[in-house]
Amino acid sequence: MSETATPACSDRSAALIDYAGSLLAALETTSDGATACEESLPRLSTFAAMQGLWRPTLGSSAYGTMVVVPKQAGQDSTICGITVSPDKEPSGLLHAHPLAAGRYAQIAVRGDWATIEQAAAELCTQTLADLGVTAAGPWFCLFQTNPRSTDPQDWESLICVPTAS
Repeated sequence: MSETATPACSDRSAALIDYAGSLLAALETTSDGATACEESLPRLSTFAAMQGLWRPTLGSSAYGTMVVVPKQAGQDSTICGITVSPDKEPSGLLHAHPLAAGRYAQIAVRGDWATIEQAAAELCTQTLADLGVTAAGPWFCLFQTNPRSTDPQDWESLICVPTAS
């Protein structure tokens, strides 16, 4: 029997961080987050590599992190992006999508998309209240492992939500 995923937030500590912001080369999809991870992230990395925006050999540099901003209230689409240098200009099917700098609540999560969504729900409700802040925009997932080459139950990610006091 396989191990179960670590509980999303109950055993983890959320932190308030100053996020420097980043630029994404992004694809939009009407899919949910789980389907976007499966279908759009492979297309995204291929397009970004073809445009010279990203190389798989970059490893864990400041650029090349896969990001998913799932459909949330008031949004029509899920954004799948890969962090790129601010001097890069995505084209064709990719567009530039900025993630704003600012104060964010963040929590580390290990597990599949259902675990990520559970952690995000907890972070956006009780955890933010415990920290004395409110959400100031949609949450997003920064993958710390490559979701294309890692089993979903082993995905490591950071869930981030911009905050307001």
